[in-house]
Amino acid sequence: MKITVFTSNQPRHLKLIEKLSKISSELYVINEVTTVFPGIKSDFYSNSKIMKEYFLEVREAERSVFGNVQFLPKNCRLMILKNGDLNLIDSEIMKEAMSSDIFIVFGASYIKGDLCKELVRKKAINIHMGVSPYYRGSSCNFWAIY
Repeated sequence: MKITVFTSNQPRHLKLIEKLSKISSELYVINEVTTVFPGIKSDFYSNSKIMKEYFLEVREAERSVFGNVQFLPKNCRLMILKNGDLNLIDSEIMKEAMSSDIFIVFGASYIKGDLCKELVRKKAINIHMGVSPYYRGSSCNFWAIY
């Protein structure tokens, strides 16, 4: 079985990739990356005292549950993108990854346009860990407590 996952590069996302690799013959990983040190290194989030404190707790919690960042399993076909670049990728480049049996979205940026329509048509599984429907999108748990 072939699986395609649209995800990020934090420990929780890497753990999902590891688990999916064990049940798939081929795993396509569209990996949108940001710093693994938010609050310390400015990237998607700016550096500030509150961000540093919040993400320190998040990193410690993730490390205790999911482990550290790690190398991906051998059966992963990896496409690395800067967070937010996904919708700029030509559909022809994505063709092979879009031929999978199962599609999962977990921690990806906002997917729109033809790619979104195709994922809906293919009944992609969207794993959203936030306080939905009140806070949507990136870091919805953070914004709920901010």
